[in-house]
Amino acid sequence: MDTDAAHTAEPLLQDMIDERLAFVEPLEERIGIPKGTMGPLLREENDWAFIVKLAVILEASLIEVLVAHLGNEGMRMHIRGLQMQGRTGRIPLAVSVGALSEEDAATMAAIADVRNSFAHSTKNIGGSLSAFAKVLSLHEKQLLFKKLFGTSDETAKNAFDPKQGKSDWLPDSMRFVLWLAGGQVLAKLAMCANHAEKERDEQRLRALQARAFEALENYPGAFTLADLFKKAQG
Repeated sequence: MDTDAAHTAEPLLQDMIDERLAFVEPLEERIGIPKGTMGPLLREENDWAFIVKLAVILEASLIEVLVAHLGNEGMRMHIRGLQMQGRTGRIPLAVSVGALSEEDAATMAAIADVRNSFAHSTKNIGGSLSAFAKVLSLHEKQLLFKKLFGTSDETAKNAFDPKQGKSDWLPDSMRFVLWLAGGQVLAKLAMCANHAEKERDEQRLRALQARAFEALENYPGAFTLADLFKKAQG
């Protein structure tokens, strides 16, 4: 993005990083990973490792929340044995018992689909998510964006509409977009695991997402992170 847009969007995106980390850290401890894992994940050198780790964190968190929601520790091994998707998978089960919204289920499924498409091919071990995004059709990019952020068809279309002067920003921003969407779901899962102050936290998350969409509308390249990664690494 241009310099002015970068300076305007940088504080907004850094807020998104900081806010999500604050939500997610208690859940990280519950699933047995070091506190603060999600932040350094942005700095993972290898995209293959990044998407695998993000998917694993989401899967482990969903198991934890399902067990807590059902109030039955004896269900843990059964839940672990389920696939993520499919009629009898963890995601549909979480939706059916009210532990996961349809919107968040779509986000988790979309991230799982990217992981399956990208990480299950050995040729991508040294590959990049940027190259993966570049070969997606315009429709596929719009559909992925819609699933990741629960937007309307119109919002997803406008995010990539070349008629409105929007550049193809997704390849340069693919990792952060996945991290941002995954962090939103993890934050909500953390709230399910800890009901204290849930309403206030939900309002904060809604406001945070609204600011994200404002950035997309006003700064089409807001998710281009060449310079923002440097700040995340600080």
